[in-house]
Amino acid sequence: MQHTIIGLGWLGQSLAEHLSQQGHNVIGTVRQTEKQHVLANKGVNAHIFDCYQTLPTSLASTLFEHRNVIISIAAGRRNLDPHRYIDAIQNLIDIATASRCRKIIFISATSVFADDEAEITNLTKPKPTSSSGFAHYAIEKYLLSAHQQSNVLRLAGLVGPNPDKGYRHPIHSLALRSVLSDPSGPVNLIHKQDVISTIHRLLEQNYDGRAFNLCSHEHPTRVDYYQWCAKQLDLPPLSFVDNDRGSRKTKRINAKDTLETLGLTLDFTTPYDMLP
Repeated sequence: MQHTIIGLGWLGQSLAEHLSQQGHNVIGTVRQTEKQHVLANKGVNAHIFDCYQTLPTSLASTLFEHRNVIISIAAGRRNLDPHRYIDAIQNLIDIATASRCRKIIFISATSVFADDEAEITNLTKPKPTSSSGFAHYAIEKYLLSAHQQSNVLRLAGLVGPNPDKGYRHPIHSLALRSVLSDPSGPVNLIHKQDVISTIHRLLEQNYDGRAFNLCSHEHPTRVDYYQWCAKQLDLPPLSFVDNDRGSRKTKRINAKDTLETLGLTLDFTTPYDMLP
């Protein structure tokens, strides 16, 4: 199979390496020539492209024609211009569709759901309350209406090894804060290995026009889990304060229907298995 990954970042690069090892033809895009050279040494063909600086018309139609297209460009949270992000990704969708791509998968986020909704399933209607959630949901709606052979994959917090160095986990940034809020809030995490397995299944089978949520099964409280993480990594105990009584987070992402539909089993069913 032939795939194009728009955004060979933390997730996209690992996905490209996985698919290449499985014998698939994979190309993708990066923003910097240094990263392009690193990937070339790993056998991944990457083209220079920045969706904010260059129109997608600069990309050759051969990057899309008869290929599966995975859009893995996160909106981010800092200095986000949601309308600029929406326009950039919608332009990509238009070009990929006009170039007769086979399928489009957009990597979205569970931030499209409000934090105060308790149980989130694939049937729950998104109600974004953040700029990032608003942007992701706008793209989801556009893609599912503009391209029939498409899927949306909404990810909980991503955890896993960095393809170049280090390990991605929320504890590393949380440990730098003096005080943390929402101690009783549930933890929603997903391991990168399970994300890659899910994307691979979406590429193999037809689930046209559907959006899927992905998260581990267990949702320990923030105070229990991150204090445990700090202890496991020999970090100082974290300080929590319950000062958010008016905006308490209760969102729990239930991915049971996703896994049953796709016929998948998670390798990392609980956040307690996700430390390096």
